[in-house]
Amino acid sequence: MNDKEPIYRGYRPRQMALWLGFFVALAALTLYLRFHELATQGLWSDELFSVSAITQVGAGRPWYAYEQKSFPYLRMEDSFLTWKAGENSPPLFEALLWLWCQVFGWSDFAVRSMSALLGSLAPLVLFIGLRRPLGAWSAAGAALIFALSPSAITYAQEVRSYALLMLLASIAVVRLVRYVLADDEQRSHWGSSFKVDVAIYLLLSYTHYTGLVLACGLTGLRWVLAKRRGWPLREFGWFAALPALLAPWLYLNWFAMASAGAGHYGWSDYAWADVWSLLLPKATEFFLPQPSIQGVQAFIGLPKAAGVFLARPYALPAALTLALLGAALGAWKRVAADAAPRRAHDPRWLLCLGLALLVVMHFGYGIYTAFHARVWHARYFSAMLPVGMAVFALLFSLAGQHRLARLFPLCAVLLACAVSVPTLRAYYQNPWKEDYREASRYIVQNTQGRPTVVATWAANAAYYNYYLRGFMADAGRSYELTTVGQSGDLTAGVAALCQRRWAPGEQVVLFQHGMHRLYFDMVNRQCAGALQMVSERQFRGLFVNFYQATGATASPQ
Repeated sequence: MNDKEPIYRGYRPRQMALWLGFFVALAALTLYLRFHELATQGLWSDELFSVSAITQVGAGRPWYAYEQKSFPYLRMEDSFLTWKAGENSPPLFEALLWLWCQVFGWSDFAVRSMSALLGSLAPLVLFIGLRRPLGAWSAAGAALIFALSPSAITYAQEVRSYALLMLLASIAVVRLVRYVLADDEQRSHWGSSFKVDVAIYLLLSYTHYTGLVLACGLTGLRWVLAKRRGWPLREFGWFAALPALLAPWLYLNWFAMASAGAGHYGWSDYAWADVWSLLLPKATEFFLPQPSIQGVQAFIGLPKAAGVFLARPYALPAALTLALLGAALGAWKRVAADAAPRRAHDPRWLLCLGLALLVVMHFGYGIYTAFHARVWHARYFSAMLPVGMAVFALLFSLAGQHRLARLFPLCAVLLACAVSVPTLRAYYQNPWKEDYREASRYIVQNTQGRPTVVATWAANAAYYNYYLRGFMADAGRSYELTTVGQSGDLTAGVAALCQRRWAPGEQVVLFQHGMHRLYFDMVNRQCAGALQMVSERQFRGLFVNFYQATGATASPQ
């Protein structure tokens, strides 16, 4: 982009060997971090939704049988397509997961390994794709931050669509950067491959709805940059195919999308004060984390003052400030060195600003969904993580070759690594997800005969049944799985459960989430006299209560 660092420059053999070695080390690092402790803990609720959608729902029904439902009203009898449309998320990830597991099996390690592999590829794509247009040092710095990102690693170890989303987003962003920064001859090549971009944007949209948001943003940014610089616009006609290709899924998903948008199954009412006190800090920490003071001091051995600094959510603003200072100093040095600058406007600045605005607009969209759908998760920024890494790479490249200017990007990378490593260590050592696997094993080991397992809410029954059915089958045992109803009829569902004729001595197991103790209280009140509690065991995020039937009629209290 400047006379000292031209686009697509060649590399001497020694430099090639250096960067080949870095690539191998980066690949080893990303693979290790994403496969490390991969199956130490069992699948949790969100993962069990994805796996259950392709293993235990819709028994005896075609996968394409569709019934208009939203998430709270799903049942295990519903088809795969009904489940995915009701969850308000596209089906591409689960389709790929089913193909993957046909080859590698259904163990926890096997089902998670696809996400781990996809997540490992994303930083490598970023480095390979940005090395030529931005310089190897710039691409390496951004790729290293990406490789060590706790958010990227966390969601690469989950059986959900976020790792696939990050990989596709990385490819899409790399292609945009290379298109914008290419010379005229190379740009004609990138322009002729718009069909490839349309395919990538289509895959993004069928991976997660935030992928559709990113695809729209990248298309708009590409058009603005092409229009501003007078490039041909005829290729943009290919993007008109996207709405038609997405129409079938949008039609199936519209009912659940409208229900979610109206806040029908949200769980929190947000106010503007929450934007500054909760949403913005969480979104900031998604890009660069906020480790605990104790974690920083224990791992790095820094004094308390430094630990306090690194354990604050301003690691991202600090890293961006360092990158901006380096870019500004590099630009000033280039202007000072050239009495007659050949290029008044460096397109990297405009591209950097455009990508940063995409992240800001995505946060604004998150505020909208929080207020209307009453749902907000930091993980919905997964599609924006590669965009943020591309912004870092662009800023690093703008620092140029000046030694002082390049010191600032180096400090930004070191800061990002300093806050990421302690957070990763804590992540591996302190699991927090629900332990369905051990809770199910406990139930199998402590039941006799043919017990009845109450999996509480019908929409979540598949979560509780996933490990239970496998362990019961391995033990040669049978059991009855029942629920206490759907959203809106829990009281009636519990009452109907308690009116059942239990045989004296029959075992009844209440299997419930740690957040839903209301089932325990309702069963104790409604089933008084008919069921006598024998024991309770708490697992991470879950409760298991054993009851024994007395043979008497329930006397609700």
